[in-house]
Amino acid sequence: MSWNKIGSAKEIFNKFALNMSNNESILHLDISHNNIDKHGIVELDRDIKHNTTLIGLHLAGNEGLVDGCGYVKTITSTAVMSSFNERGLDLDSNQYNCNMRKNCWICEKWVPVEFKIQNVEEPVFIHLEWYD
Repeated sequence: MSWNKIGSAKEIFNKFALNMSNNESILHLDISHNNIDKHGIVELDRDIKHNTTLIGLHLAGNEGLVDGCGYVKTITSTAVMSSFNERGLDLDSNQYNCNMRKNCWICEKWVPVEFKIQNVEEPVFIHLEWYD
């Protein structure tokens, strides 16, 4: 769904975002370069907070991004233009290279890791961080 300006039609985009809140079939969604402004990003973030099936989301070229922790954040329109080509757009062929995009569980082949700590009476603190 990238490059179609769905964000320009506010009412339609708001319905789309609301439908994503209870969608149970879409795992990977690219809505890059759709003129989604900060208000649309906030609306999308609110509506997908409880979606448990969407694990890959691309927002490049809009006023939002998915951060390294998987949270949807708003950014300024200046930042949108400065990061226009950071998400893997091949300017010669006008195609995306999914492997170059950042912060997508599917494209970057992220996997969940579960830690089970049993029979411990003291608090356990685990801090893991990995940024290239």
